[in-house]
Amino acid sequence: MRNKKLIAAIGLLATSIVIFFAWPLSFTRVYHGIEDGSFMVIWVTDITIDDNRPLHDTVGFQFYTDSTEFESIMKILRDYSYRRTFRGLTTTRYQRHFTQLEGNSAGFWLNMRVHNADVTTNSDIHSGGTNEILIDGIIYRMRSSQNIAMMNEIRDFLTENVLPIP
Repeated sequence: MRNKKLIAAIGLLATSIVIFFAWPLSFTRVYHGIEDGSFMVIWVTDITIDDNRPLHDTVGFQFYTDSTEFESIMKILRDYSYRRTFRGLTTTRYQRHFTQLEGNSAGFWLNMRVHNADVTTNSDIHSGGTNEILIDGIIYRMRSSQNIAMMNEIRDFLTENVLPIP
């Protein structure tokens, strides 16, 4: 009887851990509690290689969170999700300022930040198209193909509909 309870408890614990890591999280929860007067800044950094040295060309876009541009970005983000990682759980508050993504599969970096009216950062997302995505300094997991598709969709929307920061 005691062994059956122990096996059931271990099974329940294992199932809970799998659900915790496999449960999809929505990108819309990243930008929760946005204040009036907040604005979003997005940087797209293209990477090219010249003489074995990476060259970076960055273009910035900025708009308010009550704009149609922000709603369009949120609509894109609603179509994608991410998941927790063990690496993300082991990141301390101090390490969050120094956490970096490994590699770049998209050929460009996408950095999105929402700033409150007093210019303090509310939330940020950084992505390079790998199976990792950095949200508020914590590493999460996302399929590379979905990550690249999301990044391309956001970049295409920005270049077609939003004027870059001069």
